[in-house]
Amino acid sequence: MTTQVNITSRPRHDVKRPTASFLGKENNDVQRTQVKKFINPAFPCKLPGIPVSSTPLPEPIFTGCSGGFAWFFKDGENVQRPPVSRTHRNEGTIAKITSNKIDLAALYAMDPIYLDCLRVLFDLEAFTSHIHGPLPHLKKASRFMLQHLDVLLEYDTVSIANETLRYTLPLFTTPKKVPTLLRLLQDCRPLNAVYDKPPEMGLPLIHALIAFVLSHKYMAQTDGVSYFYQFALALLISAHFGARMAGGRGDYVDVTMNRMPMGWSWAPAIGQRSANVLVRDLGTAWVDNFILVAHDKEDFTGRKVEFFRRVKEANLEVDKTIDEVQPLQEDIALGIQFNLSLGFYRIDPAWVEKALFRLEELLGQQRISRQDVYVVSGTITWHHYTVRRDLCHLAHLLQFVGRTARAVHAGAHWEEMIELPADVRTNIQEAMDVIRLNEWKKPKTAFEPECEVWSDASDTHWAFLIFAKDVLVGAKSGLTKEELHIFYSELSCALGGISGAARLGYKSARSNIDNAAAGGALQKGASTNFCANRWLSKRLLADVDVRWVSTKDMLADPFTRAYPFTDKVPPLPPIGTSLVAVRKFLEETNALRKKESHTAPKDWGKQANLGQSTNSPKVPNCH
Repeated sequence: MTTQVNITSRPRHDVKRPTASFLGKENNDVQRTQVKKFINPAFPCKLPGIPVSSTPLPEPIFTGCSGGFAWFFKDGENVQRPPVSRTHRNEGTIAKITSNKIDLAALYAMDPIYLDCLRVLFDLEAFTSHIHGPLPHLKKASRFMLQHLDVLLEYDTVSIANETLRYTLPLFTTPKKVPTLLRLLQDCRPLNAVYDKPPEMGLPLIHALIAFVLSHKYMAQTDGVSYFYQFALALLISAHFGARMAGGRGDYVDVTMNRMPMGWSWAPAIGQRSANVLVRDLGTAWVDNFILVAHDKEDFTGRKVEFFRRVKEANLEVDKTIDEVQPLQEDIALGIQFNLSLGFYRIDPAWVEKALFRLEELLGQQRISRQDVYVVSGTITWHHYTVRRDLCHLAHLLQFVGRTARAVHAGAHWEEMIELPADVRTNIQEAMDVIRLNEWKKPKTAFEPECEVWSDASDTHWAFLIFAKDVLVGAKSGLTKEELHIFYSELSCALGGISGAARLGYKSARSNIDNAAAGGALQKGASTNFCANRWLSKRLLADVDVRWVSTKDMLADPFTRAYPFTDKVPPLPPIGTSLVAVRKFLEETNALRKKESHTAPKDWGKQANLGQSTNSPKVPNCH
């Protein structure tokens, strides 16, 4: 059955052709710019001074109302867009999307409290209750997407809009692993900006997942088919995910999404939480990848039967039948090869081969696109983090990624070609050497840290406290360098505390920090900042567990700021002070700061059993 669609076309006299004055006269470069010709990329034609390429052009320099391209000339020279290094996002076909729909009521009934987030898919009141600002009003076109309309209608992914949409969110595609297949996404950033933050996703840390799987004897895995697109949207809610699918010459069709789009801020949390419920007490899940584990085959059979019972109850489509899911002692999941009989893991050799081929291909080019910079960094970061190799030694690469990100944020184009500096190439080669080894690894098991480091920094002072068995064993404080950004001060102070713990003979530590950026760099062992990577590379302890705490719970905070209504910073507590006493002093200080009319007691140090230490160990200076 063929669906007939009325395609709206704008009258040609409504098309405004840009001119130099239209672009603005305040910029001399723009003032010299002249619009020469609109070109439809589907119909290349030979024009004077404009070469024709068989490769479809990427984003236009200027998008005209007709949906065509504007070619600009500056000082008589044609401004060329670089060739696309990978399959262009408009080439190929959208990968098959299942038309199956999850039974949201049945899935919700499995755990109504944990899966309360599902209500935003079928309850309009629940959906609108999370909107905290004015909805977007722009109708942005999804360029070159009209060619995919018939396929998306067939898959029941979209429907033709029956009424005028208040706003539209662009649809776009990205290449999948098979270059000729495309993944459908929707740019929901305008809606995400006025929508409440999603609930905690519940995604397990990759190292915790690896350790969990390897703690069993058998495993098996299966994937959800087009997982996100099995979550259907109620009719009135789908209007908030409308799209204007545009073709050439101003043709477009307004549609609404029938399924939960990839790109909406709540989609990952809904998908992961649903997966967690489906595998609860049976295994673990990583978004759409379900991993069943067991200690013996009999136990595995029971878990498998229960899992497929839940799958059938929720009407979820997975890529394997119950007979195809068999207990294995060696399997590949999430790009990781597991050997449960030996308790080891390594990266999937097929992934390694493809990654090395791709990196070699990019290194062979003199210039690569900004998008490929992210391909390089993403590949290396995922590998090194999974196998627990520090990235801080690749400081030049990370710094280059940071510069690229800032350029894109400032408006630079994704597909613009840029030079790869020699030191960045060297870092990539070093990373490839590590990837090529692909050694078997033991999982990182949970450990009880031998000590805890509490570190904090303010605009004026820094301090860290080291506790072992809830007793203070080391402490140090000092003045913050004025020229240092707070990120550096916090990271430097935390590293000083960790180094102090190492010099005191401890082999592992938990670092408590209230600066999210510094804590993230410490957790990952890397930063896009060159100086931060240099500091991280000198970290004396390898086993460090990082925990973020709020400022009101930071034990080191009172010793980095002046005591309420005084200009003096409290002295550090003496060695041997209990953690309970320091926490009590923190609570009293926080309470005192809230009382505007309260005067600081003269004997505050005695009240909390705190005073100036005379026997603090010699721990290294933070700066």
